[in-house]
Amino acid sequence: MRDLERIKSVLEDVQDLIDNLGSKKISVYQSSKGTPVTDADHMINDFLQKNLPEGNEGWLSEETFDDLIRLEKSKVWIVDPIDGTRGLIYGMPEWVVSIGLFDNGSLIAAGILNPSTRSLFLGSKDVAPTLNGQPIFLSKCTNLSEATVAISRSDLWQGYGHLLENAPFRLVAIGSIAYKLALVAAGYVDAAISLSPKNEWDIAAGVHLIEILGGSVKDLDRCELNFNSHNTLQNGVIAGTDGIVDQIFSYMEKIG
Repeated sequence: MRDLERIKSVLEDVQDLIDNLGSKKISVYQSSKGTPVTDADHMINDFLQKNLPEGNEGWLSEETFDDLIRLEKSKVWIVDPIDGTRGLIYGMPEWVVSIGLFDNGSLIAAGILNPSTRSLFLGSKDVAPTLNGQPIFLSKCTNLSEATVAISRSDLWQGYGHLLENAPFRLVAIGSIAYKLALVAAGYVDAAISLSPKNEWDIAAGVHLIEILGGSVKDLDRCELNFNSHNTLQNGVIAGTDGIVDQIFSYMEKIG
């Protein structure tokens, strides 16, 4: 419970930080990986790193060099200061701050904040997930042909869209995999697919929220996801209820 309160408190402070930025121009540049990054990414990362870890807790973040010391820690924060940076840059309300907490082999708490919509998703192994304090639930959809499935905009840009162009379900493109997973957890979409590799910090919080609710998140080989690993990259994800995820995999196997 205390861990979730820590996440809630720090994300409320992040909302204030973003509000205080107002209409100030955000500087954009290329990261060493060739992806866009802003000074807001670093501002939020520095704030979270200063205010979240306590004692011997480890840290894994997209915007912090990974010295692998975290592998020696039992408790590790897995953080993406801004997931969906392009959304921030282009004024699309699809970027989020994502925080997951890993302890002794499993995720135990999570928070995802969408500052644009003031949406705060929270949950832990002891506290049922909520959106702005109200309980959330996975979709009740059981038939893939009736499902709405969120796909990454980046997948479309990178040419993966043709794999799903004749899909027997409704596709909606949404930036930020963390946000898509949060929307799955809240039942706003029935499932989410990312066909391109994702890092632990992109998905940890969203995975935890969905799994608490009894949903399923698998990599593209249909394997369970591991966290606080030496290699933080996952080969993609499919998320939703067990039944919908199974049906998506069956469809993907048919199209090769």
